[in-house]
Amino acid sequence: MKRIICFVLIIVTVLTGCNHPGNNQKTTASQMTQVKFVMSGEPIEMPRPPLVQNESVYITLDSLASLPGIKAEYNQATGEITATRIDATLVMHLGQPLKTGNKNGAKPFLKQGTVYVPLADTLESLYYNVQTQKDSDGTLVVTLEKTGFDSSDMAAKSEFTAEELQAAETALAQGVTIADPQNDFYQIPASSVGADGRSANTKPYPLAFTDIKSVTFGADSQYFYLRIDLYGAFPDKLPYYENSDLGKTDFITGVGGGLFLNYFHNRNTGKDDVGSFQISISYVRTDDKEYTDQPDFLTPPLISLLNSATITNNKYPNGDTIYKITDNNGRADGGAGKDYLLGAFPFQEFGLQPGDVIEGSFGIETNSKIFDHERIDTVLDCGWKVGEVIRYQLGANTYENLGPPNK
Repeated sequence: MKRIICFVLIIVTVLTGCNHPGNNQKTTASQMTQVKFVMSGEPIEMPRPPLVQNESVYITLDSLASLPGIKAEYNQATGEITATRIDATLVMHLGQPLKTGNKNGAKPFLKQGTVYVPLADTLESLYYNVQTQKDSDGTLVVTLEKTGFDSSDMAAKSEFTAEELQAAETALAQGVTIADPQNDFYQIPASSVGADGRSANTKPYPLAFTDIKSVTFGADSQYFYLRIDLYGAFPDKLPYYENSDLGKTDFITGVGGGLFLNYFHNRNTGKDDVGSFQISISYVRTDDKEYTDQPDFLTPPLISLLNSATITNNKYPNGDTIYKITDNNGRADGGAGKDYLLGAFPFQEFGLQPGDVIEGSFGIETNSKIFDHERIDTVLDCGWKVGEVIRYQLGANTYENLGPPNK
């Protein structure tokens, strides 16, 4: 499974010389400099080694495109370089600094027919954090951290082994189950409009697989487990619905949600934190209007997890918050042909330990081609788009209802 935030260790030897940005660069070897790229998880090999100029690291365009979520193109006729990720587009030109007004700033250049771009300035425009430090031996240590969630990172679900599934079932049996009534959906205001201009559905479709029957949750020494049972099984193929009010055929792009955390103490940061444990089934790669107009169907439908924690100061253009931790590590089960979703969310992502206290609300959302929100269903309904807040000690078999959230 592809990780969204990873730290990889690569050591490469590069030449440091008196290069100057331009259409063709010559490198004079004056000293050998080691560059160590740090990301987490498994090793990733760059297609080509980087170059160093004035202690700034440059990577080739194909190396840039090999990083998670990034697409990069070079127009040889115009010298224009385009890099994209999520909703960010960076346009660069050979020999021109990336930062306007900084004549001495880092510039893309061409060397022996290969395009090089400044690593830090490029990635920081594409929702990556970059830190560079020099070790005592002169090695440049470049730490890359990816923020935000890419639809391209929705790898196939990481399935439970038989032993892991047994552990999940044991933890859930010793945990808590909260039943939810049928057809108790949240009444979305007619004025609700998504960032892409689609409205919400004020008359949710009577689809049993979009209606929560119960949630069951528990924990062991490694994972928080969440099982969402529905009143019907998820279809194996794209589910269509005839909307007679609009005279249109609609289809469901996905169903997902989980426990939305408004409090936990994150030992990784030493601070109180917020985030979410989410699991979803997707019939279309993304439910943005851009894609539902020309959908990229997923066959079979895909189950994916989303761990989110630690709000950053960055937001997507549509106003959504970017979290420092956004990845799909863990285990998933259920989905197509079954009437449940089951997720195992690793404690380490959140700096949690058994016995810690978390607080949050349960709910799921259903999206469709026509509607930004086709249906919202909450557990412990309080007349809002999320349910009443529960307080839970990880591993316990009881919970405390704290009432409606602070809106």
